[in-house]
Amino acid sequence: MTRFRRLPFSLAEPVAPAPAPTGFVEQLNHRLSVGALLHQRLQYAAVSLGGETLCWLDLQNGRVLVAEPAETMMVRLQVAMSAQLSSLAFSALDPDAFERQAQYTRAAPLRPTLWQAGLNACTANAPLPPLTAQSSLQLRRWPDFRVLAHRHGDFRICALLIKRAMDVEACSLALSLPRAEVQSFFNAAYLSGYAYLVQTQTQPVLRQSSGRGLVQLWRDVRARWSA
Repeated sequence: MTRFRRLPFSLAEPVAPAPAPTGFVEQLNHRLSVGALLHQRLQYAAVSLGGETLCWLDLQNGRVLVAEPAETMMVRLQVAMSAQLSSLAFSALDPDAFERQAQYTRAAPLRPTLWQAGLNACTANAPLPPLTAQSSLQLRRWPDFRVLAHRHGDFRICALLIKRAMDVEACSLALSLPRAEVQSFFNAAYLSGYAYLVQTQTQPVLRQSSGRGLVQLWRDVRARWSA
């Protein structure tokens, strides 16, 4: 009879814990993820640039208050993510402080606001750090349809990334979409917490489909959405 020896526990390969997010965008993605949201301590936060508050976030209920003038502050946030990312910071906020601010500032949906900021964050649609040109993303779930309404290509990217992780180059080739358009989608999806980074070795190049499968997919999505 063959006898098997149990390896000492010390020889087993350790499972490395996921590193804690460090950068502003990475922290925001982490806090917007479903798993992190259930356990996070920071549910209300202020986003500041060099000590000046740009907006207030209600991560628990998906709301954002943008400091006035709102359009100017959103542009400053987008510019900061492109050129001054290290100067952006979170600070904890008391729930009562958020509600007091909400009396003077109109709340907007958090994820659609971040999505729009991500689309315009980087000049020439460069990767938004910590993303790189080689980063592979996969969607956690379908984004709010409001953020996809005016960009038909984004629906096609969603249909691809909901099934598998891909990088910008592979996604662009598979769907015959401009690389800049795909990169801006990646920036928006990661910033708003809809997508997560996946470590992949190789990615197959997919051929562009005839479109019939995509049509059927939209029919199924509409059916589930209206159910």
